[in-house]
Amino acid sequence: QSEDHPAIDDLFKSGQSTLQNADVLLKRIDRIVAEIEKGEGSIGLLIKDPTMYQRANTVLGEMSTLMKEINEGKGSIGKLIKNDEMYNKIMKSIDKVGKMIDDIDAGKGNAGKLLKDEQLYKNVNETMANANKLLAEINQGHGTMGKVLHDEEFAKKVDNMVTKLSSLSSRMDAGEGSVGKLFTDPSLYNSADKMLTETRSLVQAMRENPKKYLTIHVKLF
Repeated sequence: QSEDHPAIDDLFKSGQSTLQNADVLLKRIDRIVAEIEKGEGSIGLLIKDPTMYQRANTVLGEMSTLMKEINEGKGSIGKLIKNDEMYNKIMKSIDKVGKMIDDIDAGKGNAGKLLKDEQLYKNVNETMANANKLLAEINQGHGTMGKVLHDEEFAKKVDNMVTKLSSLSSRMDAGEGSVGKLFTDPSLYNSADKMLTETRSLVQAMRENPKKYLTIHVKLF
């Protein structure tokens, strides 16, 4: 028994759909080609715009010059490629790094001991354990630090002290009390300044004429 085959109408319909899709695709390609010929879009500018061509040509020329200089051993990249001394320095640095890694792996130096010394590992582990224990005790309110963080009475005292300091600062800023007047009363400042000026004048006068101020009178009875 033969299998079912599509009818001729189905074949024509399928072919017609394919032709329609091909026609749409060709129209799109034709529109893109027309835009390129008009110099539109990046490809159009690349083909039609002479400045774009000149820029591309300039870039290619610079790249050619750069490659030539590199090939001649000029510049850092050229020296890296052509100069054996630069290559030898890099190889020496790589050898030093390799030796450093070997020393660390062998347990030499501080870094090597840190990785290989079991006693150092134990000490670090014990230190971390003690630190965790200390933090746990502080978190539970033990010791001075624990009380500082968890004691409500201590917190109240600190808050009361801060409140008093704030009140004192406000009174000083308002000019209350001796210290407040010292900061805000201009007459007190002027008096102190005057006294200092007179003191400086007196000291200067004593230096210039000490006999006038330091004369000693002796009386005999």
